[in-house]
Amino acid sequence: MENKFEQYLRLSQPKNYRDSLEAYQMVLDSGLYISQAVHKSLPKKDRDEFINDALILFQMTMAKGIAVLNIAKPINYYNSLGDMTLPDFVDPMAISALIRPQYEAFTNFNNIFNSTENEDARQFLYDVWVIAGLKERRRFYVEPSDEELEKMPATRRKTALERKEKAQNELKIIESLSEKVRKSSFYVDLDDKKRKNMDDNLKRRVFQFALSNGKMVKKSWLEMFLNTGASEVFKPMYSLMSTTNHPSNVSVFQYAQMFDKYENIQSAQTLLKMSEKIMCFFIADYCRYIPKAKEEYQNLPEMNKVIIETANKYMRDFDFKLSDTLDKFSEEIELFMRDKFHGD
Repeated sequence: MENKFEQYLRLSQPKNYRDSLEAYQMVLDSGLYISQAVHKSLPKKDRDEFINDALILFQMTMAKGIAVLNIAKPINYYNSLGDMTLPDFVDPMAISALIRPQYEAFTNFNNIFNSTENEDARQFLYDVWVIAGLKERRRFYVEPSDEELEKMPATRRKTALERKEKAQNELKIIESLSEKVRKSSFYVDLDDKKRKNMDDNLKRRVFQFALSNGKMVKKSWLEMFLNTGASEVFKPMYSLMSTTNHPSNVSVFQYAQMFDKYENIQSAQTLLKMSEKIMCFFIADYCRYIPKAKEEYQNLPEMNKVIIETANKYMRDFDFKLSDTLDKFSEEIELFMRDKFHGD
C-alpha cells in the first residue's frame, strides 16, 4: 500500500492517464465542496452584486470541470451502422473547448476582485464588465411592435411584454452605469485620444481592462492571465486553445495527426493538467476574496490541500497563504527521505 508521499508524487507528476484523472477529480471535488459550502452560508438575499457574481463565476468554472472530467474519460463507442467500434475514445479538442471558458472566468475573476485593493478600480472594472454583458444580450433581443403584440395569443403576449420590460430595465442600467463610468477618474483623466479609444472599446462590448500604473489599460486575455502571477510556461496555452476551438486549417491537420499517431491521450493528459492548474489557482483566488471560502478550505483532506498549494507555490507568483499544510508536508517529506536513504 502506498504511503502519502508516494501518493503525492504519483498525483503531482502523473505518469499515466488514470492518475491524471484521479488528480483532476481531487481538485475538482475540492472546488465543488467549497462552492457549495459558501453558497449555503451566504443566501442570495444577503449578497451584494459583487459577492453574488464572484460566487457564480467560481461555480461556473467548477461546473465546467465536471464536464471536462466526463469528456476526458475514455469511452468505448459502438456504431451499429457498419459495425464500427471506437475503443477508449477521447477527443482532446472537445476538452479544450471547455477549458477556455475556465481560463477566461478565472482571469476575469482575478482581474476584477483580486488584482487591486483600489475599490474605485474594482468598481470600474466591474461596471464595464456588466455593461459589456448587458449590451451583448441586447444583440439577441428584437422588440416587438404594438401591432405584433396585438396579434399574439395571450400567453405569448404576456411573455413578450415581460421580456420587453426586462430589456427596458436593462437599458436603463446600461445608461446609468455608462454615465457612472464616464464620471470615473479612470475615464475623466484620459486625454482625448485615449478617451475615444475607451469609448470605442465600450461600444464594442470590450471589458478586458486592467489597472496599470494608475491607468486603465486594455489587455489581451493572455496578458490578463499572466497578470494573475501564472508562470510563463502557460504562455502558449490561450493560442493553443484558440487554434483548436476554431475550424482553421491548422486545427484540421493537427486533429488528423493526433489520431494517426495515437497522441490523443497524451494531448488530453496535457489539457487536463492545464485545467487542473486553473482550478487550483481559482480556488486560491476565491479563498482570498471570500473569507468563508478560506474557512471551508481548511476542512479539505490533507492531500487535496497539498496538491492545490503546490500549484500555487510553484506555478505562479502568489503571496496569499491558504494554510500551513504544504509547509508541514514538505518537512515530513524531508524527514521521510532522510530516514529512507540515510537510516537515522
